[in-house]
Amino acid sequence: MAGTEDKYNVPKKLQATFEAIVERTDRVCDEHLNDEYKDLCRQATAALCRKRPSRLQRGRKDIWACAVVYAMARVNFLFDRTQEPHMTQLELCNAFGVNSSTASQKAALVMKALNTHQMDPNWCLPSKLDDNPLAWMIAVDGIPVDVRMLSVEFQEIAYKKGLIPYIPSQKDKDKPVFGHDDDTEIVYEVMDPSEIPLLNEHAEAILDAMRNAGEPLSRRQLLKRTGVPASEWISSLNLLMMHDLVEVVRCIRRGEVYQCKGQAREHSPDQREPKESKPPPSPKSMPFFGMGDQIDWSKDDSGN
Repeated sequence: MAGTEDKYNVPKKLQATFEAIVERTDRVCDEHLNDEYKDLCRQATAALCRKRPSRLQRGRKDIWACAVVYAMARVNFLFDRTQEPHMTQLELCNAFGVNSSTASQKAALVMKALNTHQMDPNWCLPSKLDDNPLAWMIAVDGIPVDVRMLSVEFQEIAYKKGLIPYIPSQKDKDKPVFGHDDDTEIVYEVMDPSEIPLLNEHAEAILDAMRNAGEPLSRRQLLKRTGVPASEWISSLNLLMMHDLVEVVRCIRRGEVYQCKGQAREHSPDQREPKESKPPPSPKSMPFFGMGDQIDWSKDDSGN
């Protein structure tokens, strides 16, 4: 793996750690995913190596390798069965021989260290950038606009400023996308969630189902309750997340569980309905049996 330190800008002190983790991520990506995931996981591992201090210096390399792929999978919805390629959390963890609970916890640390989230343009697969609205929303005079709807002149200016990955109007899209070769963090002028267009009917149905349920629901449960087509799930969920209305509560074997933001704390303590206070039971009404006491179950409460 000669020359990787130049391509991915890995500190020499962590070169051996980088190669040990990347060797594992490459194997799994070659067997189950594709070259896009392979390169993205390399970039993420290199970015983690550049952190000071780097978490990768401690812990098992196979766990960190699984966590890196797990984190990139969450950003790009790998666990959604409508996506291609697709793997479940359990399948991914089994490929590394790592416990799924451990991998999920480490993946959360990876996402926090990289300051990433689902649909993050910084860590989006190049093939999915066309369908990622966060990669194309910019602010023009304070108004959120999809740059693909603007003229070529505006697109060229946005591209030169690093706000978009390439110029959409050009037929040749083989241009370098958002890179991670250095520590420079690209700042995107993405639209504010409060200014996002209104929800469509599918997103509203999903949101209503979450609110009425009062408990976290899985993708399968939400589709069954709302009747929303599976093909509309990703676009509807993306819109809800852009509005910051839903959140992922936990991961289960067949996917993720969602709920409305702040659903568990809808009411403040002052707004809760007071519970009916019951007088404490009288000591005489509380039966007590000592060790070795013989209970005659044939007698009723009156002793007869």
